[in-house]
Amino acid sequence: MKLPATLLFSRILYGLIWLLTAIGFLLLETEIIPMVSVQPSPELRYALLMLSICLTLSTAWLSVGMSKFGGSSHPHPKGLALRLSHPALRVSVSGVAVLTNLFVYYVLHPDTSPMFCLLISLTAFVFCWPAVDSKTGENEADGEGEQ
Repeated sequence: MKLPATLLFSRILYGLIWLLTAIGFLLLETEIIPMVSVQPSPELRYALLMLSICLTLSTAWLSVGMSKFGGSSHPHPKGLALRLSHPALRVSVSGVAVLTNLFVYYVLHPDTSPMFCLLISLTAFVFCWPAVDSKTGENEADGEGEQ
């Protein structure tokens, strides 16, 4: 079975984000890249924590809630639903949250709040695997499935 180009691109992007995350963890945890203990000002710490929390909650809803699992019971315009269900967009949105939370976690290393946001983002990212719609056998991005 030959995969459509958009689905193949989405799966490659998905794998690259996991690879970047794993390399980042390995390099920082084994201290190949030394963790610099930065003590940001309270305002910067608050801003980074809010960025992490808001990005986690919004991207988890966008990437998982609007996927093939349903999410919202409200009808969406066809163009909007197609854009939000595109697998590369879901992977990109969730990947930005994962990589941003990884960065914030290591910048604010003694603080554990970004770690929980990173774990939530990684959990949501697991469910963003680009798949072929099992009902129609077509790519989710095609938008030709049963509504």
